[in-house]
Amino acid sequence: MGVSSSKEVQLYKEAYSDIRDDTRNAYERAMGNIKDAYAKAAEMSKEDLKLKAQEIKDKQELISHGIALLEIQKSEIKELKQQLEELLKEKLFSKETELDNFIDKLKLNYRGIIQLKELYQVLIRARENFNQDEIDAVNSRIEEMKNQALRDIGTSSTKIRELFRSCEEVVELEERLSKICQQQYEARQEAAQTATAVRDYRFRNS
Repeated sequence: MGVSSSKEVQLYKEAYSDIRDDTRNAYERAMGNIKDAYAKAAEMSKEDLKLKAQEIKDKQELISHGIALLEIQKSEIKELKQQLEELLKEKLFSKETELDNFIDKLKLNYRGIIQLKELYQVLIRARENFNQDEIDAVNSRIEEMKNQALRDIGTSSTKIRELFRSCEEVVELEERLSKICQQQYEARQEAAQTATAVRDYRFRNS
């Protein structure tokens, strides 16, 4: 092999070495960039997870706080309704006593009082439903009973009006108490459902 051939070989070797070094460096740089990219992605994922976890925690605390406030409000409402119920019962007892006194003094047939109370019950519910036709019909029937009582009992119209008014007040109180009892029953049902939902929610998030 001549001198020129040796030089060419040497040049090829040097060129190959440079290409190999450049390729290795390029590969190492590329791998380094990939590792950096993965590291950044991992850090971003961790940060996102932290933010999501904090967001979930904040929502759980907010829900727990809301549930606690709701339970307090329900307890306060329940207590107020119980107080109202007691007051209505006392008032009802007083009005029933007043009505009984009317019945005794006027020597009335209690069957007629029961019929009158039934009419007032229909009247009250017709008023709640804004049923004017039924209101007019019941009022007409009550007026007939007043006139009949005036003829049969032979007392003053003032006493008859007081009697009928007393009867109406008793029925109004009975209706109000009935509604409160129904509301309390519905509240107990709702409270039981809420307690179950809260228990399930806390179990799922514990």
